[in-house]
Amino acid sequence: MASIQQIYIALFGRPADPGGLEFYQDRTNNGANLEPILGQLANSPEYLDRFAGQSQEEMINQIYMDLFNRPADDEGLAFYLDRLESGEMNIGNIAVAILDGAQNADAEIIANKTAYANAFTASLDTEAERDAYNPDTVDLARDFISSIGADDDMVDQGRVDMVVNNIATANPNAITLTAETGEAIMGTAGADQINGVIGGDNATVNTFDTINGGAGNDTLNLVVSASDDTVADPVDPQIRNVETINARFVEAGAVVSLANATGVQTVSASESTAFGQFTEIGNVSNFRVSDQGSVGFEGATAATLNLTLTNVADPDLDVQNNLELATIDFDDIVAGTLNVNVRDSAAALGVANISGGVQGEDTIEQVSINSTGTTGLNVIGMSGTNNLTDITITGDQTLTLAAGTVADGAMPTDGIDADGSDDSDPEFAFDGFTAVETVNASSFTGDLTILGLANAEGDVTVRSGSGNDTITTGVGDDLLVGGAGNDTLTGGAGDDIYGGVAGNDTINLDGGGNDEVHFDAGTGTDTINDFDVSGSDIDVISFLDNGAISFANSSEDMVRGDADLDAADFSELTSLSATTTADDQKVVLLDGSYTTSQLTGGLGAEAEFYLVAQNSETGNAEIYYDADWSDAAGREQIATLVGVDANNLTLNNFDVY
Repeated sequence: MASIQQIYIALFGRPADPGGLEFYQDRTNNGANLEPILGQLANSPEYLDRFAGQSQEEMINQIYMDLFNRPADDEGLAFYLDRLESGEMNIGNIAVAILDGAQNADAEIIANKTAYANAFTASLDTEAERDAYNPDTVDLARDFISSIGADDDMVDQGRVDMVVNNIATANPNAITLTAETGEAIMGTAGADQINGVIGGDNATVNTFDTINGGAGNDTLNLVVSASDDTVADPVDPQIRNVETINARFVEAGAVVSLANATGVQTVSASESTAFGQFTEIGNVSNFRVSDQGSVGFEGATAATLNLTLTNVADPDLDVQNNLELATIDFDDIVAGTLNVNVRDSAAALGVANISGGVQGEDTIEQVSINSTGTTGLNVIGMSGTNNLTDITITGDQTLTLAAGTVADGAMPTDGIDADGSDDSDPEFAFDGFTAVETVNASSFTGDLTILGLANAEGDVTVRSGSGNDTITTGVGDDLLVGGAGNDTLTGGAGDDIYGGVAGNDTINLDGGGNDEVHFDAGTGTDTINDFDVSGSDIDVISFLDNGAISFANSSEDMVRGDADLDAADFSELTSLSATTTADDQKVVLLDGSYTTSQLTGGLGAEAEFYLVAQNSETGNAEIYYDADWSDAAGREQIATLVGVDANNLTLNNFDVY
């Protein structure tokens, strides 16, 4: 059975770094279930950079070379290439299959490579060595692991130590802080990597230290433990001209204070194994979280926050059975705009400005989310949305977006239980988005589900993308426009307008109101539920004027739920055969009931019109279109009105737009 270490060798050609190995061991129950991470690793920046420009055949051959020091045999190459091209397998699945199928000399070689890789990872046992093992030095490790063959059946620790030493001394711009108090560090003109430890028994960053990155784009890499005084009196070194601060939190309660930092542009947390927090952040706009669970950010004063999430998930996440969300907790912020790039992550964004148990004013008014990745699902929960009015969604990966209230007693350090799988009551109630006015996902190509929008208190305009979207709105007079996918659109008590556009959509006219549903030919077959034929709340079917049909006498009066179809553009007849050429460019309503074959194959006049009739087999009113009813070619069903008897429909149920 393939291990995490072996997946690193197969996909990256190198041994795992200690932080990555620990993180993915936690995510996979010590490698027992690799499936959740294969897509993430095979679409990581390192993998994509390494294989950029290569063909699928070259990628498969490279995996064989990395594992067995040889290219794929013809049979194996053809087998995996066929499955990769068909989509039956991805490159991560293929790597595992190749590993699990290793025999004879191949099995000996990968066993030796794995033993050496494990020894290498274990030998990165100082912070300086861990920090030095970075994108600038990984080729040294690749060269080392590629040199291991069938004869290397006994690990030579001296050989391992030599490679580790070469890596530790390979970066001329690496600066490692010492335990000395009051240390003054001055960077170079290059891109310095400054490495230090906060808290714990081997701390090297102290309050009286001065860290100046100098020129260049510099990074301060911190390993952060908790100590007796970390939270009450955090370490506050003087930090100047360091553009990025990256922390790996290894103990709960760990804190990085930026009270005395200037010039910081990006705050990052990666490969943490415990909940930690950045405090007194100041005017920093960019935040990155990767390959870990929950983290906190406090005191950001920038007007716009840009957050990138990559492989962020709670260790207990199981999308099907346990929707446990990692918490990205922002406190004491003033920003009105939040931009989120989410990749293969499931996280609850706390932007509620709760500090010390006191509820502050929610400041976020605009949110944009770009959903990407390979796992097929991103989940974003949001609290603190009482002033959020505008949402924009882009990208191509399935996204579930939810807003709500985090229950009292929920601990962000433990993640957020969003579905009640841990307890009888979930810690996240989907009751948010009360102020939202617009949702624009028109360029989004993944499947979109929004939870909490039903609590919107005003009028909402939603434009979804080309995926299969699920949208439910609230009490306002809403506009719900679906995209090219098979969407489910549900309204509330207001006078709503539904535009399914393309796809076979399900439209639920829940909650009353004078609703109108827009149609045109050639855009799929929609299912309409809860259509009110008459009464105080009357719904209308609205056809696009100058679409498939050009109505000669009707015009839109811009009143929601109002029947604008002119009587001169409407015919009520006893049978399809009773139609004439005078019914061209009209809506024709038939009395009586008809079988499916009569509606799909019956013949009428040589005319173009919409036909509305009762289907005796389904018990529903159905709408059809044909450009020429004198033959059955090209006939299409436009919609089904579930539970509606077409004999009860009148001119008052038809509209144009």
